[in-house]
Amino acid sequence: MALFDRFHLSQEEAEARLKRGLTGDPTGGEIGLLAALSANKIDDVQGRLARDATLGQDLRELVAEHLQKSRARWETRRAWSVTLPLPVWDEYAREARITGRSITECLVSAIKRDYERKKGTLEPMETLDQNVRAFHAAAAQLLQEARQVLERVGPLQEIGMRLSRIESAIGGRVSR
Repeated sequence: MALFDRFHLSQEEAEARLKRGLTGDPTGGEIGLLAALSANKIDDVQGRLARDATLGQDLRELVAEHLQKSRARWETRRAWSVTLPLPVWDEYAREARITGRSITECLVSAIKRDYERKKGTLEPMETLDQNVRAFHAAAAQLLQEARQVLERVGPLQEIGMRLSRIESAIGGRVSR
């Protein structure tokens, strides 16, 4: 799960709360609904809730409650004090002067930009896992290609041995 997932609800969590398995696959049905929810595709989720008759009423209620709680948390504001290095302060003070906004508004915008940027990246363990899978797939492909080469070389070695025998039988009269 990404650090800033807004509406994430895992299949395992939903199944545990509903005390039943979910139907469908990652593109449709109940599992597809949770995939869309985890991808923050809220319009798609609301559309599916409204029109997909295959969704269980218990899941509909669970997702509606989850959305309500997530929205409330997302819309809740928190204030705090933070000490900034002077060059950072100077940069946002300059931006505030240029845009006519307060430094607070500029800092909030910067944090939101950083949040949106991070939201699009994978967690380090997910990235590592993808790299390991890619390496494994490449190694498996190379191994398969090596086996194919060996299968082709085998008959070539037999042909070479036959040619040697023919040459020796003829007495070496065949020139190369």
